[in-house]
Amino acid sequence: MIPNNRIIKKILKCFISQTLSVLMLIGCSNQEKIKVGVISPFSGDGAIYGQHLKNGFTIALDKIKSENPEFAVKLEIIYEDDKLDSKEAVNAYNKLVNADKVKIIIGAFTSNTTLAIAPFTSRDKVLLITPTATNYRIKDAGDYVYRICPSDALQGSQLAEYAVNTLKAKKVSILFMNTDYGVGLTETFRKKFIELGGEIISSDGFPQNETQFQTLLIKIKKLNPDIIFIPSNWKEAANAVNQAKQLNIKKQILCTDGTFEKDFLELTKGSSEGVIITSFAWGEGPYKKQADEFKEKFKSKFGTDPGGYAALCYDALLVVSNVLMKTNYDVAKIQEALDSVEFVGATGLTKFNKFGEVNKTFKLFKVINNNFVPIN
Repeated sequence: MIPNNRIIKKILKCFISQTLSVLMLIGCSNQEKIKVGVISPFSGDGAIYGQHLKNGFTIALDKIKSENPEFAVKLEIIYEDDKLDSKEAVNAYNKLVNADKVKIIIGAFTSNTTLAIAPFTSRDKVLLITPTATNYRIKDAGDYVYRICPSDALQGSQLAEYAVNTLKAKKVSILFMNTDYGVGLTETFRKKFIELGGEIISSDGFPQNETQFQTLLIKIKKLNPDIIFIPSNWKEAANAVNQAKQLNIKKQILCTDGTFEKDFLELTKGSSEGVIITSFAWGEGPYKKQADEFKEKFKSKFGTDPGGYAALCYDALLVVSNVLMKTNYDVAKIQEALDSVEFVGATGLTKFNKFGEVNKTFKLFKVINNNFVPIN
């Protein structure tokens, strides 16, 4: 039986109405999505750093889903790989801002990539929160730039004070990775070391991914410094430490947070005993409860203890999420909320000053029996 025109019109009207309803729901769903961009290395030599970030994010997302399920559904995290390269970081930033229309980005992971993209944030009015980039110049990188970790201004000076006051060092040779990270640490260490009466008898840079250090180490051995300071990433530092051992250089070596990796211990087994390394501090005192909670959940999820990078990334995502829950994705309101945030997490209190900096510190570790053992 063929239906009459009235019935056909009724069916069509019903179909159109239902279709429009579905489209409106889809549209609303898309509008409700709260996008957070992420820039970090996820491939190549920097992949280990990207893994730290994702592991920290995993624990943070579990917490968000448990405590704020409605917000968790709306939250959309868009990951971009900068491959530890400044140009790639800028490309990632442009894609997130222009194509994905994000208004807040967590990243970048390293100092050189963060400093590469920071100048664009004021122009675009996009908030940038780096969890781990430590170069002291980030402090003046713009009104839209924040960071969760403490500055190299503290790390470098703290190491210099330890070298002079505890190790009684008077002469130092510096072997630094020639990036914003390595150069920044060299400058802050040098300033404090000289201020305390020490002498820099050599300072030599090397490119990122360098593997051959024999020539520079032979030079250093002849100079006979009290200590050797190596601000670098873990792979470069591992090669330098191994080759120092091969050359029978028996000097105290100081390294920085970029070296605080289990892979460093694996690559330097037998060579790195006694090396002193800095790493980000955990929440202590009134903040110890939150630090212990993160450590417990991380070990339960991944079967291993977390490092400082994962903890900082965990805190970064929770800070951003807590702020976004209180705003309507308006940059001015998000920034206003950031400026007044007081969040207690795995790395202690995150409270930004007028420069977007936090008042946190570093811990010192010594390699003993192929493990990082705290010494302060």
